[in-house]
Amino acid sequence: MKKIILPLLALSLLAGCKKDDPVVETTVAADDKEEETSGEETSGEETAGDDTSGDDTAGDDTNTTYDVPTKYEFGGSVSYSGQTDRLDMLEALKAEVSKSHSIGATVDADVLQRMYANTGTKAVETSSGTKMVYEGFDGTVGESTKNLSGKTEANAKLAMEDVLDEVAQYAGQMSENQSAGLIARGEKYILVNDHGQEYAQLVEKGLMGSCFYYQITAKYLSDEKIGSGVDNETKEEGKNYTDKQHHFDEAFGYFGVPTDWDKVQGNGDNPDVRFWGKYCAKRNGDYQTNSIFDDFLAGRAAIDNDVHDNQIQPVENIKSKIEKVAASTAVSYFNSSKTKTDEGDKLHALTEGLCFLRACMYGGPNVSASDVADIEEALNNGNFFTIENTHIDAAVNLLTTAAGL
Repeated sequence: MKKIILPLLALSLLAGCKKDDPVVETTVAADDKEEETSGEETSGEETAGDDTSGDDTAGDDTNTTYDVPTKYEFGGSVSYSGQTDRLDMLEALKAEVSKSHSIGATVDADVLQRMYANTGTKAVETSSGTKMVYEGFDGTVGESTKNLSGKTEANAKLAMEDVLDEVAQYAGQMSENQSAGLIARGEKYILVNDHGQEYAQLVEKGLMGSCFYYQITAKYLSDEKIGSGVDNETKEEGKNYTDKQHHFDEAFGYFGVPTDWDKVQGNGDNPDVRFWGKYCAKRNGDYQTNSIFDDFLAGRAAIDNDVHDNQIQPVENIKSKIEKVAASTAVSYFNSSKTKTDEGDKLHALTEGLCFLRACMYGGPNVSASDVADIEEALNNGNFFTIENTHIDAAVNLLTTAAGL
């Protein structure tokens, strides 16, 4: 493990540290520490006095030194099974949508909607009673009783429900005169809407942004979920974690890498590296984005040791790096589309780029929702049937500037 020293009040070097042991040393004023963890403030909102980094408390200090591990394990307190189940559900939903990609195929809109909401006829016993989930998932998928729809950003949720209905409406039908329907992609087909946007990508990559990315950046890494006022003392009933620990774990769970991720190898042949983890690995060569794993480790270690100030920079790093993954992946797809001679390949690449662009509006530090709207307007207002390379170049220039690539 790499040796690091992160002082809370001032940067200092500890004499005699071993190079391979990551250590964080902090100084927390004892009186203020007691105030922070008294249990009175659990609303998740930051309140005056919670941040003690500037208080004058000379005389009674408590020194805290702790290790940052190399695996996301933390003594058995880690839990994000609901997030893993949602990743599994998205894989299943994408596969169901892809059944629309052959002439004459039919897809049931009700099935798609029930998969998205995880509602159905399968009974699952939970601590709060029996719950009914979608019966068509393989194995134990969906048995967490969680769903994708309830964690999707509100406006995007409504749009996704419309997309799923459209998949069923146009499944198996050929596109005519740039209408919604099947477009050849090599020897196969893809299903697109009346702007040439591929439905399977609008579902999979769209939910990567409006659900997974949104939950990481705008929700679970927010002050409401991991701010200084969030309970980090009381273990949830029957659980081995505090609210703050669990919220941070849920952000990690949406990222899509194993607890022992080899960030040097990146993706490799590991099927547990999925969604954002997979695309993070693809961008690592240019932007060293796999170091986001170190930030997840450092942030959780700070929470484990109840040193709030030490989680601030790792959280900022996570938001910055995942935005860089999204923006740079969008740029890569947009640029690759310019040389595609197969119409299906071109529409596929443009749709992937569009979805990664849209992800950037959900909580990153640089690219705003207004930026995304301007870039999408530059992309021929999202009409990929008639888009030209000059449109793509203009959009790429806007995005690289906004994202600082």
